Amino acid sequence: MVFILDASTPVGRENFDKEKEFVKFLARSLNVSPGKSEAALITYSTNPSTVIQLGDYSEVQDLERLLDDIQFYGGDRRMDRALEEAVGLFKKARPGVDRKVILLTAGRQTPGDDEEPLDKVKKMLLGVGALPFIVAIGTDHDIPTLTTAVEDPKDMFKVKSFDVLLSQVFSIASVVANRTGM
Repeated sequence: MVFILDASTPVGRENFDKEKEFVKFLARSLNVSPGKSEAALITYSTNPSTVIQLGDYSEVQDLERLLDDIQFYGGDRRMDRALEEAVGLFKKARPGVDRKVILLTAGRQTPGDDEEPLDKVKKMLLGVGALPFIVAIGTDHDIPTLTTAVEDPKDMFKVKSFDVLLSQVFSIASVVANRTGM
């Protein structure tokens, strides 16, 4: 499981902390722990950063402490680069495990000359056996574009605001846990 947190400037430090709390609860709901299912964490703005590698912790409390230490940094929003970073993680992961990516985003991607279309990045994820999910927080989204990044429209979750993000943990966890790969 790879969690990808939006650390772009419009998110802000307070909402970034809400994303981290969401991931803690989601990881617990999905039974993420060594020996069961491992998790990694990528933060992104202009560029992605893998801040927790698969297997960097020995129990879920360690994962939570690692999450607490992650700092907000701001910048543009480049979802394509973050998803490509997840592809790289899965290329190094042990084979034969269920692979899922959960990307949180609070808005539209910042355009760039080197921008990869999200449907192309989705194909890269599928190529390494990873199933993408998107949690779209707020109202500043290009829903048709985000929909191209998931295999099934039900794999995209629209959440009204950061304030209600935690209330969505169990419904999102239920869909993610019961969704099988390609």
